[in-house]
Amino acid sequence: MNIPRSFVASSVMPIAIVVLLLFILIANAVQIWLVLPFESFGAPDEVLNHAIGLLLFLSAASFAAAQSSKVLPAAVSGLLLVLTIGDVVFDALSSFLGDKVLSLLWLVPGLVMAWSPSTSRCGISRIFFIAGACLQSPGTLGDILYATTAAHSDSWLYQWIDNNGDLLTRSLYLLAFIKLMLPSEGVWVPQDSIATESADARGHIGGRSKAHFSNSGLTPYQRLQSVVSAHKFTAPARMVGIVSSSVEFAYWRLRHPDATFADYYAGQIARHLDRGGGHPTLGKREVFPSSPFAPSTLIDVAEHSRRGCEEFEILLGLGLKPEHVCIDFGCGSLRVGQHLIPYLNAGQYWGLDITDRFYRDGMDLLAAGQIEMKRPNLGVISHEILRMAALANPDFIISFSVLSHVPPAEAGLYFDRILGLMGEKTKLVFSFRESTINFRAAGKAWARDAGSVEELIRCRRPQSDILFHRKPVRKCRFPQWATIAEVS
Repeated sequence: MNIPRSFVASSVMPIAIVVLLLFILIANAVQIWLVLPFESFGAPDEVLNHAIGLLLFLSAASFAAAQSSKVLPAAVSGLLLVLTIGDVVFDALSSFLGDKVLSLLWLVPGLVMAWSPSTSRCGISRIFFIAGACLQSPGTLGDILYATTAAHSDSWLYQWIDNNGDLLTRSLYLLAFIKLMLPSEGVWVPQDSIATESADARGHIGGRSKAHFSNSGLTPYQRLQSVVSAHKFTAPARMVGIVSSSVEFAYWRLRHPDATFADYYAGQIARHLDRGGGHPTLGKREVFPSSPFAPSTLIDVAEHSRRGCEEFEILLGLGLKPEHVCIDFGCGSLRVGQHLIPYLNAGQYWGLDITDRFYRDGMDLLAAGQIEMKRPNLGVISHEILRMAALANPDFIISFSVLSHVPPAEAGLYFDRILGLMGEKTKLVFSFRESTINFRAAGKAWARDAGSVEELIRCRRPQSDILFHRKPVRKCRFPQWATIAEVS
């Protein structure tokens, strides 16, 4: 279900304001009424001040990354990082002069962004930036308080604003950047029709893209996600992905001692899909949501029908006929199966996967009446379903985009299952990411050299004829290919 943009903007922003103000109030109360044993780390409001400053920098940097060729937001994000670091340093040194200089410099981000073209159509963000800049002017604010309330320096209101003015300023700046990241009719939206695809997406067998968007353009949040996705095979992104996936898998094994990596992989993606998330090849939603607070939109049926076309054409070129029996091992959300089911005779298609969560979404995207007319055999991988599929005497076994997500420790099980389905006339066609060495390409992806793959096959089926069809996918320290293996 899509959440309306007006609902997101009207409900999330007040909640965010209340939560941030509660943090400020709690920090102020702790500072006044409690004596902390870790005073050397700074007063609670200072610690929170630095934390919000860091969040502010990250939000500004994210917004800058979502802008195409926008120098000003990038410069502002850099300034915010310098100011945040300066706050920490001068607080540690107790430098009065440094604090005053930084206090004046904190006016700059608010004033610059308030009149930036990036906020020209977003009135709420502009108001937040202006309000934050005004609160950063302690002299002006003090004069107003003295003139309007006849207060003196011990007034509780003046003391509260004096203690928390920096927190309020940073909080307002943060809310302004959050609002800019939300989709809105008034927010700048890039006019590019398609997100930049990663090198992996452009070269992957099947021609699938990492993003599926309409020609009306992308929201800043979608552009940011596409930028992140395009760099997921770089060294820093690989390191983050590998560490996070390894920790998640270790935690998963604590709760499921007998689970394999395949179980973890399927469970993580199923939970992501259940929460309204998208995936490049699985589920029935767009890859990226329009904002952090909304689920991904349901994919257009016509768009879904374009998935898997290249794999289908490859199979036709390899001799697939309507009367053949075809087993789709790791069928997912029927990306290729949606073309095979209407092409093959009734009951000739077998779609197997580790969970029914994936192919149930694919069934929802098939043409009306196709399930009843073609009677595809869909099932969760188990000893019984594998035995039944083998008895069907398949002519083709296909497995696209599966081996790349199988860790080395489980590759033997993968080939035990898939080669165990083959008969004398069966042709096996599967894809994988090939490289000159074996390595972990991302958190949940592996690259293999052709020699190790051939060895895994021949030790189980020595008489096999094996052909590799390669397509270069990216430039890096060593060559890589999106490879289709043909085994008969």
